[in-house]
Amino acid sequence: MELGLAGDFQKINASLAIAVAATHLRNMGYSDIPEDITSSPLPEKFRRALETASWPGRCETRDCRSGRFHLDGAHTVESMDLVGSWFAKKAAPQQDSAKRVLIFNQSTRDAFTLVRHLRDSIRQTAGAGSSLAEKPFHHVIFCSNIAWEKDETADMERASMTFHGNAGEENLNLQAQLSTYW
Repeated sequence: MELGLAGDFQKINASLAIAVAATHLRNMGYSDIPEDITSSPLPEKFRRALETASWPGRCETRDCRSGRFHLDGAHTVESMDLVGSWFAKKAAPQQDSAKRVLIFNQSTRDAFTLVRHLRDSIRQTAGAGSSLAEKPFHHVIFCSNIAWEKDETADMERASMTFHGNAGEENLNLQAQLSTYW
């Protein structure tokens, strides 16, 4: 069946979700849930949920007047490997006609390892010698994930609503290093 969530790895996640949900529903007393859900026809409510599931920002493709956007919030080595493969498969059909821009937002994790895994996964999936493998992005923007600093007030409501946007160049050292590395 076609899942509402993109990415081949979502099939494994869906299988786990089915098993957990079925067990929980049976424990709650629902008698119409098959005991061995993996070898029985999937109940229609399960199918509908899997087909309509959405997770904005996770292997998401958005089309608009100015182009197509592939969005993902990957932030671990494993998720970088998966999103790189997903992106390469999505970008391959239009690899010569569309501008590809990576916006990489990271400040706290091992950003160099994450970038390397993303690049290597795209290259491996696209295949040696393809233009996508050689130049996966036309432009790469490295930015901090710290967009502002909270006001130093103890009032939580004010703290959540009062921001000032001076990140300061000294906070962008990592992004400059990533740019050189890329």
